[in-house]
Amino acid sequence: MHHARAPFPAVLLLFAFACSKAPSAATLPLWTATDHDHSGTPNADQAAAPIATAASAPAQSLGAALWDRQCSTCHGPTGRGDGPMAAALHPPNMSLMAWQKSKTDAELLASIRNGKGAMPRFSLADDALAAALAQVRSFVQK
Repeated sequence: MHHARAPFPAVLLLFAFACSKAPSAATLPLWTATDHDHSGTPNADQAAAPIATAASAPAQSLGAALWDRQCSTCHGPTGRGDGPMAAALHPPNMSLMAWQKSKTDAELLASIRNGKGAMPRFSLADDALAAALAQVRSFVQK
C-alpha cells in the first residue's frame, strides 16, 4: 500500500504548530522524524502489559497534556479530526459513537504504540498510554 506524502508546506505547518506550544509536561517525549519509520517492533513487555482505561485526576491531566502536545495538531482539540494538519492527513472523527464502538482498547493502544499510516509511534510508559487511551475515550459525543 502506498501512502501519499504531505506536501512540503504542510510539513512546515506541522512543525510550526507542533513546536509553537510550550511543553506542559516535561516528562512527555517529543516524536522525531524517525518515529515515522514503522519498521521497529514495540517492547514485548509493553505489548503484553494490561492497561486500565479508568482515569484518575492525574491521569486525566496527563492525558490532556499528551493530547495537546502530541495529537491535537492532526486530530484536533476534541478528537474530531479537525486539527491544522487534518486536511492533509484525514484523521478519523473520534467523537462519533460508531467510531468509538468500532475500536477496542487493544487496537487503540496498538495504534498509539506502533503508529498507523502517517501517525508516528509513541514510546510511552504504561501510565501515559493509559492516560492517552482515556483521553481518546473521553471524546465520545453524549
